[in-house]
Amino acid sequence: MHDIGAAADRAGKKLGHFKDRGPDLLKIIKGKNFAAGALHCLPDSSFFREDIFSATRDSVLHDPRIITLASGFGKGYNSREMRNLLFWIIIYTLVLAYSQVLLKIGLNQIGAISIRDGKDVLPVAFSILTNFSVVFGVILMASSFFLWIYILSGFNLSIAFPLTALVYVFVAILSALLLKEKLYLYNYSGILLIAIGIFFLLYRHK
Repeated sequence: MHDIGAAADRAGKKLGHFKDRGPDLLKIIKGKNFAAGALHCLPDSSFFREDIFSATRDSVLHDPRIITLASGFGKGYNSREMRNLLFWIIIYTLVLAYSQVLLKIGLNQIGAISIRDGKDVLPVAFSILTNFSVVFGVILMASSFFLWIYILSGFNLSIAFPLTALVYVFVAILSALLLKEKLYLYNYSGILLIAIGIFFLLYRHK
């Protein structure tokens, strides 16, 4: 059994994604009472093949648990999956960026908030809660949270989170368009660096 674990671990390290899901796979392998063997991955990384196992080849390849686990190993994400991720990241970051712009618009309408004593709390709270832009901005922020949960449910955090840097790009653009804020050279430089970073991240995982 130790040989199986060692062989599976070596194969997993080569595949890159074994660290996250390897323990589940080993649990399934040990549950099948394999006497000894080595775990290898076929070139297309779509399923696993056993070289020397007491169980038959078909019992491994057709086990839905192993197929499910193996589907995410080695290959990373294909082009279609990365396009899908980018689509939802764009939606998420646009919603989040627009929510910030709405909050700023609402606060510009309300004016500077000043609370000097307890009597100021209720009037300030009322002015905030009755401002359409602020309320709608908060709703969009809450919506972005559920979008992010959806994204995380299907993609690795290490891939999805860096892409959220797009929010800085959209905030800068929307601020210039809707708030008439002026963009400077360092703003454009930051946008360019973010775009380059996202390109390399997508290229690396395509």
